[in-house]
Amino acid sequence: MNEILTLIDDIQSNIFAYKIELLSKQVIQLSEEMATWVSFLSENDQNTLNIVLNAILASYEKKDYLMLADLMEFELKRLVLDNMHQ
Repeated sequence: MNEILTLIDDIQSNIFAYKIELLSKQVIQLSEEMATWVSFLSENDQNTLNIVLNAILASYEKKDYLMLADLMEFELKRLVLDNMHQ
C-alpha cells in the first residue's frame, strides 16, 4: 500500500508543478497497484472506491486537475490509510 500512497503523492505533486504530461502514466500505474489491493477491501469500501474512482476519471477527462488532486488527497488517500490499519 505504500506504493499506492507514493503514487498518489507523486500525482498531486505533478499536478501542482504543472507536469500534466506525466499524469496518464501515473494514473495507469496507480490503477495497476490498486488492482490487487481492492480484493482485500470490504464490500462497503469497494463500493466507496468505485464512487471515488468514477469521480477521479470524470475529473481527469474534464481536465479538472485541481479536483483530481483533491479527490486523491481527501478521498482515495483516506480510504487507503483507513484500510492500512485493519
